[in-house]
Amino acid sequence: MIEQQAERIRETEAQLQQQTRDAESSRAATRDAEAAARSLREEVAPQQRALAALQDRLASAETEFAAERARLLERIMRAEGRVAEADGELRRLRGQLAPLGRSHAVVAVETLRLLRGQFDALAQELQRGGDLVSGAMCQVGICAIDQTLAARSAPSAAAVRQSA
Repeated sequence: MIEQQAERIRETEAQLQQQTRDAESSRAATRDAEAAARSLREEVAPQQRALAALQDRLASAETEFAAERARLLERIMRAEGRVAEADGELRRLRGQLAPLGRSHAVVAVETLRLLRGQFDALAQELQRGGDLVSGAMCQVGICAIDQTLAARSAPSAAAVRQSA
């Protein structure tokens, strides 16, 4: 029995030594793993900071984009309203111009003034060159433009007289 107990003690001591070696090996592996983890954390830290900076920039850009989008949508809504108003005004003006038919033309007042200046310059040049007939035709054009401009300002003058 003593021999059996001694054998069991030897086996237990052998197992204890094996477990001690295994534990030491495990502690060494743990130290190596912790060192590798620290090294990886140090290696990853700059990328994590860069990622955080990029995420901040992304959040800022998303905020700016949302604000710009809202401003643009507001401008689109105002522009669409103005287009609708202009379209209504255009329909109203077309309705007013429809009775004029094909015998009349609508020309901007500034265009008539420019045309009058060109007729005047042409008439003077033609008369200096001795072409009195063409100069007279230019004078007729000037007279017609003057009458048109006077007729245009006459209703506003009449409206001023009526309001007084």
